[in-house]
Formats: sequence, C-alpha cells, structure tokens
Amino acid sequence: MLTYASLAPDGSLQIAIPSPCHEGDRLTIIADPDFDEVSIGFGFAHSHGGRWDEEAAADHGFASSIRLIHDVLEERVVSCKYAGYGRLGRLEQLRALEDWGSVTAVRSWRGSHDRG
Repeated sequence: MLTYASLAPDGSLQIAIPSPCHEGDRLTIIADPDFDEVSIGFGFAHSHGGRWDEEAAADHGFASSIRLIHDVLEERVVSCKYAGYGRLGRLEQLRALEDWGSVTAVRSWRGSHDRG
C-alpha cells in the first residue's frame, strides 16, 4: 500500500488504491493526524473506523478497519447507493434490508456484484 500512500497538508495519512475495474474509483483509507480514527471509502460510501459494523473497540477500530479493507478487496463488502446516500456493508446483509429495493447501484472491488 505504500505505493499509494501520501501525507496530506493536515498531517493525515492518505492511501488511495485504484480499483481494478472502475476507472477513477478508489479504495480510500485516511488516518487522521492523531491516528485515533481511520476512515475508509469505496464507491458511494465511507465508514469511520470500527463503526462500519458497529463494533467499537479499545484499539479505535483499527482491527475492524483492517478487516473492512480486506473485505472490500475480497468483495465481501460492497458499496450501495440509495436515494441520497451510500452505504458499505456485506452484500447478504444489505439485501436483507427492508429498503434494498431503493438501491440504485452497487459497486464491488472487481465488479463481480455490480448493479445499476
């Protein structure tokens, strides 16, 4: 990931890995200047640290963040676009949501689960 890493003017560490299938789309990882929170973005949505799966941890969500990054790259987590907002989540859990019918697009890392 070092190839895609940079230090922003505000002191945050930013990593932007280009998608192998969506031109211009990136998996974005941002660690704030104090390194006490990680934001992860892909497709239409982003998440903050461990909150993406509602699992708060004493390590500020770093273990959950690493798991989320891995799950995006392995296409176990996708990005969905709803009317006016986006959401990251496991595809089977997102499909079970009562508002799944309002999803207008889905993006997965290699495009295997893309829709819309």
